[in-house]
Amino acid sequence: FALVKRHFEEVYQKVREGNGAVIKTIGDAVMAAFSDPLDAMKTAVLLQKTFHRGRQDTPIRLRVSVHAGPCIGVNLNSGIDYFGTTVNVAAKLQSLASAQEIVFSERVLQAPGMSGWLLSNQLRPADARQFVDGVGEVQAHRVEVLV
Repeated sequence: FALVKRHFEEVYQKVREGNGAVIKTIGDAVMAAFSDPLDAMKTAVLLQKTFHRGRQDTPIRLRVSVHAGPCIGVNLNSGIDYFGTTVNVAAKLQSLASAQEIVFSERVLQAPGMSGWLLSNQLRPADARQFVDGVGEVQAHRVEVLV
């Protein structure tokens, strides 16, 4: 429990610093929302660098997905939660990622400034595809973040 608690504290801090907000946790997973896909990708890379393979004080490694699009936000209990196809696609893309990887949609790749930022950080996307119920095949990309 202490490891997961510390993991959440670090993730929450990095997401806040990246102009995002943690929406919910499920087990040791975190869903965060950002208004800019580039902020989301920068935060995803920072999180992967934070929880790198060589880190000795925690065995936790991350699998990260980033997707962009419209969704429904609702007030539930004590906070906002998001629903819709965008959320479902993001969750499905996460299943394609391995430790130290970020899988992201074509929509994210096409966001303003994204391709240039990836190139300038030596992150070269490889193609990936995922079938999503009710959506069909989703074009995605994968990058491995090395420290």
